[in-house]
Amino acid sequence: MVANLCTVGKTVLLTTHDMEEARYLADRVGVIAAGRLVALGTPSELVGNSLQERGTIRSRLPASIGMDLFPDVGAALTLEIDRVVELRSSSPTRDLRTLTTWALDLDSELEELTLAPPSFEDTYLALIAEAGAAEVEGADRA
Repeated sequence: MVANLCTVGKTVLLTTHDMEEARYLADRVGVIAAGRLVALGTPSELVGNSLQERGTIRSRLPASIGMDLFPDVGAALTLEIDRVVELRSSSPTRDLRTLTTWALDLDSELEELTLAPPSFEDTYLALIAEAGAAEVEGADRA
């Protein structure tokens, strides 16, 4: 219904916590945290401007390779169930090169290797976290 209203030239103000709904329906998104507008723009602009993270790299580690051998790429790294490694990267091209070179040196494959851009949900959470940190910092100064 909201999408249909927009196609006939109506302005719709929608409040939601569902970021995929906002991304799909909104021409512009305003993010409010602690009663303040902390970001305003198109969903694409917000994703492009707000995160230092530029992508998430995921791969399954071969059973023969331990996490202790995994190269340090200087980014947030998590090990999930079934030996799936997730790396949140600010330089995905560089980090992919490091990981693929490492795998080739070990004569191994990076199974199920994927690179995904940050989601709108990731963007929203980062904006909220930044706003919370700024509020705490401002309270510390007062």
